[in-house]
Amino acid sequence: RCGLLGEKLGHSYSPAIHAQLADYAYGLYEVAPEDLPAFLTGGDFDALNVTIPYKKAVLPFCDELGERARLSGA
Repeated sequence: RCGLLGEKLGHSYSPAIHAQLADYAYGLYEVAPEDLPAFLTGGDFDALNVTIPYKKAVLPFCDELGERARLSGA
């Protein structure tokens, strides 16, 4: 239940890369901007990589934020 969160992800090679490097499923989560809060609070994932334009939008939903992320706002 890991994957890449973004608005348009059809070009992503991430699932193929993760299939070669790891032993877990890695999906693409294409979410419209208006559906982002419901997706993030729904918790149907264990870990996410986040693309632009959502890097700043997900900040309020994070349980923890590293110092670098806090300083950069991403």
